[in-house]
Amino acid sequence: MKKITNSEQFCQDLLELDIKYAKAFANTVIALSSYEDTKSVVGLSESPLFLHQYSSIRDGIHGVGLDEEEQSATMDSITELGLKYLWKKKSYDADDWLILQTDASGVKKGHSSCLKERQYIKISNNVIHTNKPISVGYPISLVNVSIPPLSNKWSLPLNICRISSSQSAVECSVEQVNELICDKPKEGEKRGLLCNSRIINTLDSGYGCPAYISPTFKYEKLVNIIRFRYGKKVWIGVKHPPKKEENNDKKIGTPKIYGEKYYLIDNTQTKKYHRKGESYEVYQQSIFDLPYQDNIELSGKTSKGRQLKIVIHRWNDLLIRSKDGHNMKDKPFDIVASKVIDADTGELVFNKTMFTTIHGELKNEISTKQAFETYRHRYDIEPSIKFCKQKLMLENYQTPDVQHFDNWLVIVMTAFWLLFTAAPDVKYQPKKWQQYKEKNKKASQQTDKEQVILSPCQTRQAAQALFLTFDSQPFTPQKSKKGQGREKDTTLYPRTRHKVVKKNRKNVNSS
Repeated sequence: MKKITNSEQFCQDLLELDIKYAKAFANTVIALSSYEDTKSVVGLSESPLFLHQYSSIRDGIHGVGLDEEEQSATMDSITELGLKYLWKKKSYDADDWLILQTDASGVKKGHSSCLKERQYIKISNNVIHTNKPISVGYPISLVNVSIPPLSNKWSLPLNICRISSSQSAVECSVEQVNELICDKPKEGEKRGLLCNSRIINTLDSGYGCPAYISPTFKYEKLVNIIRFRYGKKVWIGVKHPPKKEENNDKKIGTPKIYGEKYYLIDNTQTKKYHRKGESYEVYQQSIFDLPYQDNIELSGKTSKGRQLKIVIHRWNDLLIRSKDGHNMKDKPFDIVASKVIDADTGELVFNKTMFTTIHGELKNEISTKQAFETYRHRYDIEPSIKFCKQKLMLENYQTPDVQHFDNWLVIVMTAFWLLFTAAPDVKYQPKKWQQYKEKNKKASQQTDKEQVILSPCQTRQAAQALFLTFDSQPFTPQKSKKGQGREKDTTLYPRTRHKVVKKNRKNVNSS
């Protein structure tokens, strides 16, 4: 009897989920994660692994959910299924911390005028220098999980959500974190799938604000490692006992909370500012003038062999000011400052120091080295998003229905997890013009004794050969009579076209 691989079992588990048109859904996911000879979603129907007609692609997408509640329930089911296969890989659990990465990106929909609530989004890699780096589409927020030692290649989406026009990326990420790790749900809510795990969530400087830090501080098992922008102000936390009047026990005033102010800069300076035609100077005291609580040095090297020395300092229990109703007075955090120095010349590799902060009740359990090494892998979510856009057709799907776009996010996420389960079993054979790259040589020449971890792109190139060995019977559609189709002389009215929504900063608070 043939042994069923994890990837085949994963596909069969998809059929057991509470999804309408489950077979069409599974066929779409399998084709998306393996068929390379198409640049459109409907072209997936030409894959030898897609056993339905091309019209069933619409059924597979539609069956994910008729509304936001059903779509969210399906995404939770996919996340739960993916985590089940993640826990199977016990050799990848290097420690008891689960590493998450959170970021936002934009999906371009510049020519889809029938889609509701399109917004202005930022785009990168602008070819024409004089053009503004903006487009029209949907911003999305992702929470990914990183798996050591796969963290340099695999960053798997646990939750992908479209950011609505009435909320910011920070507010959307807070909702996603709540769905994943909520341990005390309100009536009618579900417990988070990660509520029993100790979690480190790594985020960039866009999330270094009270609007994110304050709502997520309540989770005891969550530690946020967030990069703070260079030049940000921080304060020493001080609590003095209240004064008392002589011969009277009545308290006067409240305890002092904020002490001396420091700036996250390399050197103390006096900086000149201009406002309303007037100039003024501000004295900025560097955080390096404050005695640090920890100091370590690490060695490393670049991919080209350049030797590096990394100097890291740590300060404990600092504060930032409350803002927009988000209280930060009782939420101290630690600061980790890292400088990268050329070991041979002694010169700085980067002009500015990188400042990362550690937030949460368990922040003292995170060592300085662990905090630095964990945040270094935050970048892994960037190639993961790029892979979704370029290979899993995140931007290629064309639809006039916003709900179908949200459903497509679930299919992209499922295809990513299918590739993860297939990575150990595929046999990678690079194309002739790709065989000279060193990483492709190692991947194609791997042996049973020394297995090379394939990247998502390498896995997708070799996945079709593996998927063709699956038993096709569970995924074959049932025979049915042909539908009547549209009646003759039916009049179709043009779809409504919607204007682009421009967010109002007063209503959407992102900092």
